[in-house]
Amino acid sequence: MFDRLFRGDRSSLAQQREELQRRIRLVDAVLESTRSLNKQLGQLDREKMDQYLTSLNEIESRLIASEKWIDVPLKTQDYSQLNLDVTSELPRFNFFDMSSPIFTRPRFLPGSKINGAQIDHAVISDGCILNHAHIKRSIVGIRSLVGAGSELNRCILLGCDYYESAESIEANEKAGRPRIGVGSNCRIENAIIDKNARIGNNVTISPAGKPENADHPLYFIRDGVIIIPKNGIVPHGTVI
Repeated sequence: MFDRLFRGDRSSLAQQREELQRRIRLVDAVLESTRSLNKQLGQLDREKMDQYLTSLNEIESRLIASEKWIDVPLKTQDYSQLNLDVTSELPRFNFFDMSSPIFTRPRFLPGSKINGAQIDHAVISDGCILNHAHIKRSIVGIRSLVGAGSELNRCILLGCDYYESAESIEANEKAGRPRIGVGSNCRIENAIIDKNARIGNNVTISPAGKPENADHPLYFIRDGVIIIPKNGIVPHGTVI
């Protein structure tokens, strides 16, 4: 979806389709091999294999659906204002209405740790560690880390897929790369930070004074909103 919105040229879409088709062929091959093996197993092993086959079928269905989405034209989007209505005290869409409940996939993550952070009209997901930061009118995704002294205003953090180990943090710091998450003493406003992004310490990110749309090695701007792509790296001290 990111590629379609921000790298929507024909060559990238063709590459995406080719990669999806390759994955579908791979899953088909594994399914065929597994079904053949399943006939040789005992009852208990066959039950376990059936569960594995079910998961493979689900993966194949998702890949086929993703390929179909490539051909669906995107509607014209207006990103001039980030839709952060959900952070309002009485949002137009009520997630807490028991007559029409909203369910999310259970991840069994730990509760978020708020280590002295000031939070004003924000939605905080599970498993976050928010140190002495100031977070206002923002949505903070799962496993997000925000360092002390940072200020986030009108931001969407999509979070992280995993927690970084101490060894990984040390190795990345030696290589000049910040740890996953938002570092210390950052100033970020009107921005979308995609998953697993690494925002260093003393970083400033703001669309103020910039064109409405722009492409840069570190970020994109669409309708006045800055987007840091998935797995993006913003070095310490960077001003955007």
